[in-house]
Amino acid sequence: MLGDIIFRSVILRPLSADSPSASIVIPTLPSRDHSSVVESLRRQTVENFEVILVNSDELDVCEARNAGIVEADSDIILFTDDDCYAPATWVETALSRFENDDIVLLEGTVDVHSPGPRHYIGANLGVDRDAARRIGGFDSRFAGWRDDTEFGYRMESALGLDAIQYDPDWEMLHPGEFGSRRKLLNEMRFKLLYPRRMHDLITTPDEPLRELYVSTRREWYRICGRLYETLLYSRPEPL
Repeated sequence: MLGDIIFRSVILRPLSADSPSASIVIPTLPSRDHSSVVESLRRQTVENFEVILVNSDELDVCEARNAGIVEADSDIILFTDDDCYAPATWVETALSRFENDDIVLLEGTVDVHSPGPRHYIGANLGVDRDAARRIGGFDSRFAGWRDDTEFGYRMESALGLDAIQYDPDWEMLHPGEFGSRRKLLNEMRFKLLYPRRMHDLITTPDEPLRELYVSTRREWYRICGRLYETLLYSRPEPL
């Protein structure tokens, strides 16, 4: 499977280094213009990193990111998208955070969408390569909606919250609106797998009826989610 993913991909390296301190993985399509994000990465305050463009219209975004994980030559992988623009200190800031050896996942913000910690926006994520490979990378069953958040939640489950850092000052710029659109089936899968975290993060009960509603929904998802995970869902295999 892994060989097929890379074989069907077009791996481009507009920036390379002999022993890169970071690998920046960007999924893209042949029909899309990625020149802006690459140009922003040429203007970084550090130089020793590589940029990996996974340029394929045959792969979904999860397969493309996983191909980038496999191709990366650095122990630290930074993810962004082809319609983003990196501030000049973006790479330098990420590297400074990973100087803490206990951190395996770095979560930043995006200027047009910064909901806070534990939402794991794929346009601005950093991860330890071996940890990402160990949990199987991104899951294509969530491609296009919730794939990045689901990846973050599996990292939480595997390595604990102490290994994850949210930095509100590590920002990625995203001109225009996000291109992803809500997918109902993905949302249902996600809520079934992670009922408590979904409700704890998204809903804050502020009145008795609201609290009753939230607790009832959470219990329903807990029961159904246990059945779903037991009967239908399997974790991705290591990359």
